[in-house]
Amino acid sequence: MKRQHLFRLSHRLYCKSPMILLTSIGSVMISIGLVLTMVIFLLHNQAAIETDREQRYGQVDLTIKYASHDERMDKSVHKKLKKDQAVLREASILQTTARVAGQTIADVKTLGVHSDALTKGRYHFTNNLQQGEAIVSDRLAKSLDRSVGQALRVGEETYRIREILPNAKISETSQDQVLLSYADLKKNHPGEMKSVLLDLKKETSSVRYADTFVKANPKLRIELAEGQALSPAMNGYIGILSMLILVVSGFILMANFDLYLRKHAVQFAIMRTLGATTRQLFQLFLVQSGLIVLAGTILAILGGICLPLLGQLVWPTEGKMIVSLMIEQGEFLMLITLGSALLILMLLASTAYRKRDVLPLHVLRENLKTASRPTRRKRLVLASSGLTASLILFAEVIASTEGARAMTWIGATIAFLLTMYLATPLLLKGVLHRAEPIVRRLAGPTSFVAFRGVLPQLRKNAWLMLIVQVLMIIVVIGSTFLETVQQNERKYIISQYPTEVVLKSRLDEGSQGDPLQLIRRIETELPGAKATFLSSRSSFEYQLLQEDVSIEYEVTDYRRLDVLEGEQTSDTDGIIISRTFAKKHSLQKGDTLPLGRWDGEQERSVSLGQFRIVGIEKKIAPDILVDWRNEELRQPSDHILNVFIDVPSELKKAQVTKKLSEITQSYPTLQMNRLSDALHDAEQQTTERWFVFIIALVVMSGSVWFGLANALLSFVSGKRGEYALLRTIALTRNRLRQLTLIQMLLFIGSGIIFGLISGLGATIFVTRIDDTGSFYLNVPTIAGTIAGLVVLVLAIAWFVTRRKQENLVHELKQ
Repeated sequence: MKRQHLFRLSHRLYCKSPMILLTSIGSVMISIGLVLTMVIFLLHNQAAIETDREQRYGQVDLTIKYASHDERMDKSVHKKLKKDQAVLREASILQTTARVAGQTIADVKTLGVHSDALTKGRYHFTNNLQQGEAIVSDRLAKSLDRSVGQALRVGEETYRIREILPNAKISETSQDQVLLSYADLKKNHPGEMKSVLLDLKKETSSVRYADTFVKANPKLRIELAEGQALSPAMNGYIGILSMLILVVSGFILMANFDLYLRKHAVQFAIMRTLGATTRQLFQLFLVQSGLIVLAGTILAILGGICLPLLGQLVWPTEGKMIVSLMIEQGEFLMLITLGSALLILMLLASTAYRKRDVLPLHVLRENLKTASRPTRRKRLVLASSGLTASLILFAEVIASTEGARAMTWIGATIAFLLTMYLATPLLLKGVLHRAEPIVRRLAGPTSFVAFRGVLPQLRKNAWLMLIVQVLMIIVVIGSTFLETVQQNERKYIISQYPTEVVLKSRLDEGSQGDPLQLIRRIETELPGAKATFLSSRSSFEYQLLQEDVSIEYEVTDYRRLDVLEGEQTSDTDGIIISRTFAKKHSLQKGDTLPLGRWDGEQERSVSLGQFRIVGIEKKIAPDILVDWRNEELRQPSDHILNVFIDVPSELKKAQVTKKLSEITQSYPTLQMNRLSDALHDAEQQTTERWFVFIIALVVMSGSVWFGLANALLSFVSGKRGEYALLRTIALTRNRLRQLTLIQMLLFIGSGIIFGLISGLGATIFVTRIDDTGSFYLNVPTIAGTIAGLVVLVLAIAWFVTRRKQENLVHELKQ
């Protein structure tokens, strides 16, 4: 058969079945489009992380910090950096906390900087800063009621404001800061800390460089300029979902292909009778499959180009970023597109190969071979089960690096899904065989006939069950992933808000002031309210006989620990330790702890004395809590970081907001936050962040539902002759409806059950990538999907049996 004849014949046959053609092309287009969406989503997230990193750090790779008065350390650091070939650029800055006066007075982080490119990129200012000039953040300028050109008093000196930094250009933690020239800060203000900004060569690992630097001098503090890395588990989720999209698309196309073959079975039989070989039929089917995949791929590419361009009209920033990503990663995205199309074509080619022979002789041969097929499938199930177990063992015991462990768990997930795919028909066949006698006794003859009618066609119609199974896997994995992200975010926020209202310091080191006086004022202004506080975190030295161990502490008010669900105590001279710290060092209430503090001048730990443990708390984050009244342990650098306020329900939100706004005017560096607002903002950010992923899941689920409905109709269409015969012999319309419903529910129900098992197993495997093992099921979404499937089956059963007994002669010939 000539090539042009193949194309012409393929075109004519599909022109007779336009619905099959359109749904097949649509399935390819949607599946490839969804895979591209997933990949672009990952690339977009990575680009957003890089943008966020540059917004926070500029071109700085790491920052070395040490005490500004330590001249020996300063000389040692600069001497080493001058000899280091891995450093491209460096810049020094000084840092202190200075009192800034304007409309209000506030203690603000103040930096002394040079006007080099590295420093400008790090702190996002554009003008060269001269002596006598200052640069302030926009939020601070508004609170001080200052603008460019006006005077600003910092400490005892007055400066002219040269530039105001927009809040969008600086990180959240740095939105209250003042920049002075390096010379002005060094001359007029006592520096607390000196930092050196480093820009390293591209081939240099900042983590290894920092580790080497700290090993040479353990007293240094190093801040790495790192963004929030993409979770390996998320990459695993996206990869597995993309694969499942292509697989379910292949199943839908196979269902359409079966319907197409049944519709044109007579034409194919005539072609064989006239001399067409099995090879020619295979070529015909392959050409048809190739044209469908080609058309769907072209439409997916066109959609992938047009939609982001149109998206720029609705979301200008995001749309522009996605378009630029597609241009930069064009070759990679084209490779993904071709790979997806090739995978779908391979699935269709396997179907075309199996269906190439339509003569009764071949059917007879296939029937004779069926006895050996279960044995072969069992061997495949055992092999894939062994592979899954081996990969799990390798990931848990042998894998030494995180990358190897992550890849092994992804491989184990794929092997597990393959095992479930192969085992499902075997398991269902065994269950149905054992259930037959029970069904016959309890459910009546109609149900028994439905069971017996399903068993011979189990392998032939396995794709129907597998479509449902893959749909459930997609829904379970996708919804669980989103729910886990949302619940983890919610859990973290709740841990940061022990009470509904929290006053948070805008400064990393905390706000100055007497916290006990502030708490008394809050409880006076808000009758019935209870408040407490926690300071910024500092460190002690736990002086053991063998060595000194650095431990963290926070300052609070022992008499108000009930606000944080702790146990109150009036013994303010003792210390309270965490349960984790107590277990680690085998400590009990009443024991004493030898504590010290590191002295930079003496370069050793200085003893503070023995302090008795007066309480052990479960929920505290630091190792030790110290009472504000304990002046032996409290340091002048311990400032108010958070004030927690337990507000009674009878106080209205507006009243609380008004009173606290008046109080914070005396403490301008404190900002009021609410748990409900934080949760709402987090939920909104999660929705915005995962918007593309959510849309992809919805569209994917919708396309699978459409394909499933088409597959169910194909299933019923293939049994029209059998149903007509049963209607002629004995069954009424209601009995026939019951029979059809039972048979479809057997496939759909088994797909749901095995899909839930597969989805839960795959989710457990993927969560092991991050070594968390914890996840949250989105039960409403899963339950809604199951209910929707049952409703779909009921609707189709009613639709196909709505006619009365007419045209039986025609249907008996089907």
